[in-house]
Amino acid sequence: NKALEEGKPEKIIADRIVPGQIKNFYKINVLEAQEYVKDDSLTVSQYIASAAKELGTEVSVVRFTNYKLGEGIEKKEDDFAAEVMKQAGL
Repeated sequence: NKALEEGKPEKIIADRIVPGQIKNFYKINVLEAQEYVKDDSLTVSQYIASAAKELGTEVSVVRFTNYKLGEGIEKKEDDFAAEVMKQAGL
């Protein structure tokens, strides 16, 4: 373990470092623990609870799509020569 190699006491590792690493893992990998994209002061779980309360019914995530940064963004390829010809009426 990196913390042991750095000479940190086992009590500090067990009480602070490991729980912090687990919390960070969940924040990154568990959907309901992640920040809600439209309001980063809420987690997805908190937003689901507030939506359920507002709607007066149970709300649950049935499915979702996981995107990586930039994935799904298609850049339009422009053909400048064809556009000039079109504008010129050729």
